[in-house]
Amino acid sequence: MGDAKARILVVDDKRVNRVILERHLQKAGYSNIIHAENGQEALDIIKQELPDLILLDIVMPGIDGFEVCRRVKQNPDTKMLPIVMVTALNDQESKLECINIGADDILNKPVDPAELTARVRSLIHVKNYFDQLQKLNYQLLDSIKKAERIQRALLPKKFPEVEGVVFDAYYKPAEYIGGDCYNVFQLNPNQICLYIADVTGHHFDAAMLTVFIKEVISSYARQVTMQDAAFSPKDCLDILDKAFKKEGFPIEIFITIYLAVYDVPTKTLTYSSAGFAQAPIVYGRETRKLPCPGKLIMGLETEDGFDEMQTTLQDGEAIIFYTDGIIEQLDNSLEHHFGEQRLIDIINNIPENEKQKLISNIIEELENYAGSKEFQDDVAILNMIVT
Repeated sequence: MGDAKARILVVDDKRVNRVILERHLQKAGYSNIIHAENGQEALDIIKQELPDLILLDIVMPGIDGFEVCRRVKQNPDTKMLPIVMVTALNDQESKLECINIGADDILNKPVDPAELTARVRSLIHVKNYFDQLQKLNYQLLDSIKKAERIQRALLPKKFPEVEGVVFDAYYKPAEYIGGDCYNVFQLNPNQICLYIADVTGHHFDAAMLTVFIKEVISSYARQVTMQDAAFSPKDCLDILDKAFKKEGFPIEIFITIYLAVYDVPTKTLTYSSAGFAQAPIVYGRETRKLPCPGKLIMGLETEDGFDEMQTTLQDGEAIIFYTDGIIEQLDNSLEHHFGEQRLIDIINNIPENEKQKLISNIIEELENYAGSKEFQDDVAILNMIVT
């Protein structure tokens, strides 16, 4: 919007004062000028069609200029609207009050035309920049919301229906999009691949890397299936690590991931980890953890590699996989973390026949602890139950 098109509201209970200001503004090239003769009329006009700037008298009957300015600046929808207080008051107390209630500038009557023009032009320029920035923010927010829908579409809509094992999951980003992800898919009639991962950050870069993770793992799965070879979590992480380094991602970005293959007939879980600190917890009989060492997947070269381990599950056992957003959640005081032990206590207290309710129990306890349904970090949980 050019300056000449700016919509300026002139508020003064004396018509002669409004006309004088209008003529000064017209000489400066401004033609879209509206009049209000009192505070209430000004508020009604602002509510109906937002101006680009207000020239506001202070001393008026009814709602005075101080109150109009206060209401405009306290409203989130109008707080950035520039207001110039135009007043005959020249005492320090009145000037301080103007500043305290958020007025953007002050002009004393009689108004100097050159000073009026300079102040108006400067504030309208700022308003134009703000409007452009706000438009870009809306566009960015719209893009983020679209990215959120895309990211959620990449999560499994349903889990493999294989006799002997069932799955449940939960995902909630700290913001619209996040860096946590999980996946469960069938490799063949007897084997299921699953992973849970955490990418640093909560923005586009982290969200896009979850797509990268899914594509690399899926590609490896297709390759071994075509070759009638075994899916090795360790080998898959090696490929993911090399692909990550090849892309040259910034060194401050890294991936932690826990990748496993479950063989249904033998109830064997083969697993590998890349810096995933939250060891999955086996429960249902004796509670135990499944830690697995492994380096972070990152741009820097390290001498460490990945290990591959196995465990055999029993009927009635289950495994909970989770990201650090759960145990690192702070309470209302922002002093204490939810912690691993509190999570283990929830797991141990779940009745034998209610394992499929475990995730909802965890989230309920986490919300109570946080005092909110919003969390400080992304949260992902995957529950695998052997039946």
